[in-house]
Amino acid sequence: LIAVGWPVLALLMLLGGVAMENVLAMFAITASTAFAVAALSIWSSVQARRGRDAVMRVFVIGLALLILPPIAEGFSSFGWVSWAAVQVVVDELMAANPFVCLMRAMSQSGTRWDAVLELVRDHAVLTVPCAALAVLRVRRVYLQQAHGTPAKRGRLSLRVWRPELGDSPML
Repeated sequence: LIAVGWPVLALLMLLGGVAMENVLAMFAITASTAFAVAALSIWSSVQARRGRDAVMRVFVIGLALLILPPIAEGFSSFGWVSWAAVQVVVDELMAANPFVCLMRAMSQSGTRWDAVLELVRDHAVLTVPCAALAVLRVRRVYLQQAHGTPAKRGRLSLRVWRPELGDSPML
């Protein structure tokens, strides 16, 4: 879907409004964010039992990563916590925010590629472990199913309290 919009963005350069450098930076920011969210979603869907739980987990994590760092930065002036201990983490989370990166990278004088590369680096730190953990988890479940070893049960199943099915299970 990102690649479909590329020709339209490239045509903006001909209209005199947007530099090609800014179009490339926007494409890099969008692609990096899409890969990070996709890896987080795949990891979450592998870990969750139901799709609804996976979707809610991704929304909560995404909103926390977008909203909490600016809030923490806003509270830094109150002096409630030792800001030096939290400063490094908040700065990295702010750099991983695509909206903050967009504001830092785009200017009239040109594109600041250091902000874009920092965003791509921070997203890679999220993407690679999430994708690797998802692959390892799926492989383990597949091997259990392929070799016939039953999966471990962590708790009692609900079947203990259900009656047996008779000759007409739909009734």
